Amino acid sequence: MFGWRSRSIHALLVLLLVFGFASVLPQTPATVAAATTTPHTVQPGPLVPPPQTSRPLHPPPAGLPSAARVTTSASAAAANAATNTTVDLKVLVIAADGNEADLPAIQQTLDYLGTPYTLYVAAKTPGGLTTGKLIDPANSAHAFYQGVILTNAFLGYSPPGGGWQSALTTPEWTALWNFETIFHTRQINWYTYPTQDEGFNWTTTPGGVDTTTTPIAAPFTAAGKQMFSAYANTDTPVTIQNAYAYLATPLDSNTTPLLSDSAGNALAAVRSFKDTSGTLLRESLSLTFDSNPSLLHNLTLSYGLVNWVTKGLFLGDRHVSLLAQPDDVFNDNDIWLPDRACGLSTENTGTTARMSGSDVQALINWQNAKQAQPTTPGFSLELPFNGVGTTAEWLAEEGNPPGQFAQDTLTPMLKANQAQFKWISHTYTHANLDAISAADATTELKSNNQIANQLGLQRYSKKTLVTPDVSGLTNPAFLQAAVAFGVRYTITDTSRVGYNNPSPNAGIYNPLQPSLLMIPRHPTNLYYNVATPDQWLAEDHCLYPDGAYGHAATYADLINRESNMLLTYLLRGDVDPLMFHQPNLIAYDGTHSVLGDLLDATFTKYSRIFNLPIQSPSEEELGVQFASRMSYNTSGVKAQLVANNKLVLTAQKDATVPVTGALATCGACTAAPYGNQNITLVKIRAGQTLTLTLQGVAPAPIPRIALTKVIPNSGLIAGGNTVTLTGKNFVAGATVAFDGTPATNVTVISSTSITVTAPAHAAGAVTVSVTDSGEQATLANGYTYLASTTTGRSGPGSPATTGTTTPTAPTGVPDTGGGTTLEPVAPSP
Repeated sequence: MFGWRSRSIHALLVLLLVFGFASVLPQTPATVAAATTTPHTVQPGPLVPPPQTSRPLHPPPAGLPSAARVTTSASAAAANAATNTTVDLKVLVIAADGNEADLPAIQQTLDYLGTPYTLYVAAKTPGGLTTGKLIDPANSAHAFYQGVILTNAFLGYSPPGGGWQSALTTPEWTALWNFETIFHTRQINWYTYPTQDEGFNWTTTPGGVDTTTTPIAAPFTAAGKQMFSAYANTDTPVTIQNAYAYLATPLDSNTTPLLSDSAGNALAAVRSFKDTSGTLLRESLSLTFDSNPSLLHNLTLSYGLVNWVTKGLFLGDRHVSLLAQPDDVFNDNDIWLPDRACGLSTENTGTTARMSGSDVQALINWQNAKQAQPTTPGFSLELPFNGVGTTAEWLAEEGNPPGQFAQDTLTPMLKANQAQFKWISHTYTHANLDAISAADATTELKSNNQIANQLGLQRYSKKTLVTPDVSGLTNPAFLQAAVAFGVRYTITDTSRVGYNNPSPNAGIYNPLQPSLLMIPRHPTNLYYNVATPDQWLAEDHCLYPDGAYGHAATYADLINRESNMLLTYLLRGDVDPLMFHQPNLIAYDGTHSVLGDLLDATFTKYSRIFNLPIQSPSEEELGVQFASRMSYNTSGVKAQLVANNKLVLTAQKDATVPVTGALATCGACTAAPYGNQNITLVKIRAGQTLTLTLQGVAPAPIPRIALTKVIPNSGLIAGGNTVTLTGKNFVAGATVAFDGTPATNVTVISSTSITVTAPAHAAGAVTVSVTDSGEQATLANGYTYLASTTTGRSGPGSPATTGTTTPTAPTGVPDTGGGTTLEPVAPSP
């Protein structure tokens, strides 16, 4: 193909003179002739990987402490609920041995969001999860994490030598659950064997259900709809497949199902842990099925799970984007005929195809129909174009037979409707750029830019480029010319070594020209040389023959396979553009195209699962997003929620920090709603500290220590008598004072009882206080000092039977100042 572009300079010069279009090219003919064309090749594209082996879970290892008992017992460390806590916006992910199938799913979710997290592999550091790893030893009101995610509820694993045990010891479990109680930190068990401790009756399927052949349909409950409806289509049940699952019903009213099957089994549920008075201590959310990064049920639920565990306020953001780039517009491509033998070259097939004006009209009609749908209102194609295909000399000579495109209906139709699409340069002649000179590269770019001007392309920028066959990225001459011309963004091929995303939604700065950001682009199995269903299926059978993984027997199978791959990109938040080619846009029956069929299937599947609008940013807009994400990744940003109403941000490098769950009105902030949540982008400079005031993001925590009675409630002014204080959540190390004078011989008998020796004091009623870990509970008029030998008794109506607890702010929390207000969306359920 592209025979015209490979011909000698003499033929080119003759054509230019004959047709009188030399003025189209702002360069000498020799420079164009020196640019050889890039042959297209067809390689198998990515597929959704085959189901991974899901492992059943054993029942909990023997000897585990009870989560409910530990959280309410006297050994529960420092039940601190001071209103002036400081919580780092960071998630703690705890794995057993790091081999769990759901661990990559958890990490993928957080990585795509850009939410900071620490991975702690418990089996590698036995006994290492101490209170000091969770709470700042220098400030007991400072939590290092805002949420906890466990790969499975008991962190069970098989160590070398066999057996089944928990990767955490009893003291470690105690430290973890006490930490969660102190700061009301939520916990997710991404996979659990259902037990009463986690809020389930014993499972009716102790060996698990292999859902590979027996998928489970689990509709959202009312509580599940409230939790996930900000982005998910909760009218569609979640289908659990290719993973082990366990069936169990809720234990009692403290378990709130989020997903339930037709038999009333809770596949996902929140367990509320409360004390004897009904006060909520902490919450855990458990899934009774396995996950991996590719499973649809994981992709459906993962965002909502992170949103829940962080209480709807976290660093990072998520948008759903699909930028389709069908290359070679105005050009032609060889076509793979259905009867062509496998193994033959994809070049010089004897048939070429180029879009026509009627194809453009069908494309516009189809795109308009997409834009009328609720999940694709902003969808539009970005067309990489080769301007030479608009010239009379090319039209007269190109094709098989030559001149078959001379009656050009494509160019005038696209020119008349150019505003319907985004546009991007694909070089003038589709030149190979690997060995091109700087001068010839400049000619290619300038010539195509001139065509863009002649066509009046409004949605076009010379800053962006799709290089033919992803060539030129290691050619210093081309790169120098491109940057000098003004190119700032180009694409790579994610299937090529070294050109995939270094991290989710991040690009690669070209090492030879660091001002050029390369945006990874996904190749697809919709091949460049097919325009009809039978052509596509025939070529696919050569690459995925009968018996091979991915083989598609019919066109419907092929559409299903490829739309599953695109759906995976959308659901995980992958915004890389997608590669297609102009023959894919030809209306094979006057209305439909193979690209349209593929995207129709993708959008239909997507709309059953998500309700977020799919965005179609241009390559330039993507470049800005990628650069921002890359700066954020390397900026060393730290965020702390202080006193539940201030967000304090610091950074080591300049960055734009995404904050989900709050709407800012500060000068350094840009905010917009997306999916019933607000996403605020906060610009911060290196070394700067920004303090943003929040409104109602989370309620102030309920005081944990309570002092309700002093017995006896009076004594001599000389002191020295034994007094018993009753209340709740007392812990070892607590101190007691009478009107500020410390009591002696303080002994914590239980979580509800302390005995002390009263100090001496002047006559009169005084306030008694209990202090621990930055929190203080007081009882006004709790004890009366008497000058005579008459002592009082506690009884109904006595001052000692009434009182209030008043938390006080801990020391050590800096006053950050500031005055920027962020208004959150509806709080996370």
